[in-house]
Amino acid sequence: MEAILSLPGWESRNSDAWGHCTPPSKMLIFTVLADCAAWPTVTAGLPDRSYQPDDIAKIMGGNWLRVVQEVLG
Repeated sequence: MEAILSLPGWESRNSDAWGHCTPPSKMLIFTVLADCAAWPTVTAGLPDRSYQPDDIAKIMGGNWLRVVQEVLG
């Protein structure tokens, strides 16, 4: 995540910026987030990694939901 968020303008990246590559295994990405009970740990951990509230809101917003829906169906 740090690699993506270190890019200037990360919050406005086109969702098709990566082209048509095949996503990694669902298990690889979401093993820790296997059910919604674990999701608050993502939000809670971001301030510990120096993310500001505005950036956390962007990370946890609509784009996050879109990615989860596309990957997990």
